[in-house]
Amino acid sequence: MDTNNRYSVLLVDDEEDVIQIIVKKLDWEAMGLKIIGHAANGVEALELAEDLQPDIVMTDIKMPGLSGLDLIEKVRAAQLNTEFIILSGYGEFEFARTAMRYGVKHYLLKPSNETEITQVIVSCVETCKSKTASRVDSLLTLLFLTECHRKRFTASDT
Repeated sequence: MDTNNRYSVLLVDDEEDVIQIIVKKLDWEAMGLKIIGHAANGVEALELAEDLQPDIVMTDIKMPGLSGLDLIEKVRAAQLNTEFIILSGYGEFEFARTAMRYGVKHYLLKPSNETEITQVIVSCVETCKSKTASRVDSLLTLLFLTECHRKRFTASDT
């Protein structure tokens, strides 16, 4: 999330025209999102994901260098807190099953219309909000417990 409380998106597809259509067709700002980059292959996408740590990655599956599924696996292994959307021309069940194993909740087939993509993105934003709220709750709990612990030791010293 950036300083304007917008979640960040990385777009990954080896077809540049697909990325440009997605960028132009959707009202990213209205959804509370900012596109922070795009990549034409999985290798480039992994580097960007590690550097920029996007909240959401929308990726194709079959790309040169590193597939979308391999990208997801490596980002998960790096323990980045990223939601994934797969937008692919391949509707093979094995791809979907592998994606689900990696925690991907959204698998769209090309061509997908604006409404379908928007609905999936909004769902990812809600998941991101939920994760953020959970992290804030955890941090507040940790802060509270630390303060209680500090007060207990301060009181026992006197």
